[in-house]
Amino acid sequence: ATVKGAFDLLRTLGRGRLGPSQMLRLLNPVISATANGQYLMSFVVAVYNHQTGVLRYANAGHPAPLMRRGDELQVLR
Repeated sequence: ATVKGAFDLLRTLGRGRLGPSQMLRLLNPVISATANGQYLMSFVVAVYNHQTGVLRYANAGHPAPLMRRGDELQVLR
């Protein structure tokens, strides 16, 4: 239930004008309160603007995300 709630909240937050780091800031206390210290979660939240080609992302305790462009694989830091 905690994971589903987190994803539902991210979907809702993603409909607004919030950036990835703002979404994670709002999500963190909700997960902490819901998990009661029983779960640890890591997230990468990314927002891609298909008109400008800009990818914005925030990472919360997750391994660095990878981005693939053609045959090239790039570690995002």
